[in-house]
Amino acid sequence: MKNKFSKKINADKDGYKMGCPEIVARHIAGRIGHTDILDLCCGVGMNTIQFAKQSKSVIAVDNNNKRLNHARKNAKLYGVEKKIKFIQGDVMNENLLKSVKADVVYMDPDWAMPKTPKTQWVLNVDNTQPPLDELYKLVKKTVTSDIVVRIPRTIDLDQIKNLDDCEIENIYVDNELKFRIVYFGSLMKKDGQNDIRFSSEKI
Repeated sequence: MKNKFSKKINADKDGYKMGCPEIVARHIAGRIGHTDILDLCCGVGMNTIQFAKQSKSVIAVDNNNKRLNHARKNAKLYGVEKKIKFIQGDVMNENLLKSVKADVVYMDPDWAMPKTPKTQWVLNVDNTQPPLDELYKLVKKTVTSDIVVRIPRTIDLDQIKNLDDCEIENIYVDNELKFRIVYFGSLMKKDGQNDIRFSSEKI
């Protein structure tokens, strides 16, 4: 999409492609509100930055050191680096999750189909990296049940609904369905799906 970010961000090709559009990240941050957020699989930090602008504090975790360094530079570019604690680590590490405190967890595991071009997204919750179903259960057990997940439009929604009761936002940009945002726990406003529409001209 055009006008994905308002600044020239630091990112590798795949990190840029997977980064949440700024206008959508701002919407998600607004939905979550002024609280303490744990951002898992933060990538180059585009959600992290919007969380930092609207929340009390943010802890951002990723196992890719190169992407994490990009996220640090991007946080500085947007002037929010002092509100974010960056951690390089495995988001499936139970001890790591137990060591942090957060009211809400945002998760964005890699959607790319293994050994295929990055434009081919996974179909099942156990195909993301790390597996979304396992990560969800671990986060709910160790941190909180107030969880937000970004998923590709290709994932079977019945599998998402089988994780827990949830609210699903279908995210359209310039009238094209890009991906979905799923809210669990007290973040649910209603059960079911609704369409949220954005224009890339209004970044």
